[in-house]
Amino acid sequence: MTDLGRTFAVASDEALVGLISRARKRLVVIAPALTQAVADALSRRFDDLGQLNVTVILDSDPEVYRLGFGDEPALETIRAASASSMFDLREQPGVRIGIVISDDTTMVYSPVSKNIEAGSTSVEKPNAIVLSGSASGAMRDFG
Repeated sequence: MTDLGRTFAVASDEALVGLISRARKRLVVIAPALTQAVADALSRRFDDLGQLNVTVILDSDPEVYRLGFGDEPALETIRAASASSMFDLREQPGVRIGIVISDDTTMVYSPVSKNIEAGSTSVEKPNAIVLSGSASGAMRDFG
């Protein structure tokens, strides 16, 4: 389990799924691509659209998946869930940064290509920063 109380953290699937699952009012996910575990967690949150303000921005270019930034079936999972929920899935070609805002917690991370490395699980090799409280308040305008 990732300690979100740390400034420097690891943006593992477990950490991202935890942030997505804990959101109660606001959830923003921006990434080049998602893994299947993260896509499944995110698609479950579309059931909460009445109480939860959700914004999702992904790069849907197949090149992103060839580069190893996510699982291609994950994009189809998100597309299907957003269509059935009538959710406006947004796209930003070329995005190569990851951001998850879950209420007042913001994680900004560098996605790791699975073609290059498996991704660190050690807090000694972080790929993310976590901001909590008022520091993430400036990010409100994404929704």
